Formats: sequence, C-alpha cells, structure tokens
Amino acid sequence: IGFRDVATLLQSGNVVFTAKGSDKAVAQKLADALEKSHRFRPAIVVRTGAEIVDVIARNPFAAAAKAEPNRLLVSFLAGPPAKDAAERLAGIKVAKEKLRLVGNSLYVHYADGGMGTSKVTNVVLERALGVAATARNWNTVTKLMAMLAAAG
Repeated sequence: IGFRDVATLLQSGNVVFTAKGSDKAVAQKLADALEKSHRFRPAIVVRTGAEIVDVIARNPFAAAAKAEPNRLLVSFLAGPPAKDAAERLAGIKVAKEKLRLVGNSLYVHYADGGMGTSKVTNVVLERALGVAATARNWNTVTKLMAMLAAAG
C-alpha cells in the first residue's frame, strides 16, 4: 500500500514502517487494506517514532519498567480521552493496579499476579477513557523503540 521499510515484531500486531500522511490517514489506509484483503476492519492505532520516544520518556512507573516490564502496560489511545476520563479512571475499583493517564497514553502497572488475574481489563479501561485503545507491555514498547532506532 505504498509504505516503506516495513518490519513486523513477531506476530504481535505491531508494524514499524515509513509512510507519508497524518496518523489518521495512515490508520485509515491500513484499515482499508486489511478490510479489502481479509474482509474485516480492525481498529488501528498509529504512533510516530517521536511519539514512542515520548511514551518511553514520560513513563511514570520507571521502577516497574526495570523490575517488572511484563507487568507494565501502555494503552495507546485511538484518539483523545473523554474530558472526564481522569475522573472515571479514578473511580475504577483496583486491587494493587496503578493507573496514570499521560496525554493519549494510559500506563498501567499490574502488580501482584499481573494482568491475568486483574479485573482492570482493556474493556473497563476503554469504557472509562471513552475511546478505543490497544495495550502493549513494556517489553514490546522497548522492542519497538529498538526497531525504530535500527531503521534510522
């Protein structure tokens, strides 16, 4: 579909590439191509290399990123969160999970048992945020950053 320097990260749904156009236009082009070739239209979230650098730099859970990178998730929002998203997030009943909304990204540290035992699911978070989101653990985020750095 005209993208260059395309590389995927395993079978994770993550693709690094070079393309022209806004995030929204690139996401639309990807969704159109997938719908045409596979007969379904997934939600696509696009971030630039600079935005990934920013997500890493603004991580409010640096200690968790080092100690438990598999228990730290970043939810990349498909658009701006609802105006009352911070209030709604604060109202989510958590066990030991910690939530921090930073711009168009939500950081979630799943302590004690990880994500598999938590009631703080992506559906719960999307409802509170008022926008679709896709989550990646910190290991994946840093691997994507390494791919971006290698691509130049």
